[in-house]
Amino acid sequence: MDAKLVANYLTKLKEKNGLTYEAWAEKCGRSVSTVKNLCLGKTEDPRLDTVAPVTYAGGGSVDEMYTGKSKEEVKEFSIASTKEVYEYQLSEIVKMNEAHINNIRSHYEQHREDYRVNVEKRFADKREIITQQDEHIKTLKKEIRITRIFAIICVAVLVGLLIAEVMNPNLGWLRF
Repeated sequence: MDAKLVANYLTKLKEKNGLTYEAWAEKCGRSVSTVKNLCLGKTEDPRLDTVAPVTYAGGGSVDEMYTGKSKEEVKEFSIASTKEVYEYQLSEIVKMNEAHINNIRSHYEQHREDYRVNVEKRFADKREIITQQDEHIKTLKKEIRITRIFAIICVAVLVGLLIAEVMNPNLGWLRF
């Protein structure tokens, strides 16, 4: 800590509150020489755990000593700073939540698009299979018609030969 800053602040407190070194020392539980050395700036690099009790016993505050503001001003500043930090943190949380929501939304959209593409691909595959099956069925029906026509022609030829044999028994294909 800065010895001159501590000495100046404690001297002002001593004058403001009309304290003697002895009364002050008794009030803070430190020796008279410690209080006196702090007030006169003789303590090089005073420690906070030494300065704080002396300052509070004199009716001051360490914050006021460093900032030059009264306890009320420091309190108001602290409240304002806390509020500012809270609002900043809240805005950051909102930003993070918005980013998270946007991330979820983009993942959802991507998965939805992937699903749509997969469904369309499956339907296209099914349509292709159905088309192939339809073509195969058409081919089979055509082959069946050809086979029927061939069978009818064969039967007609045989019937014609049979009729010709019955009409001309002397040709001799069939013998009774």
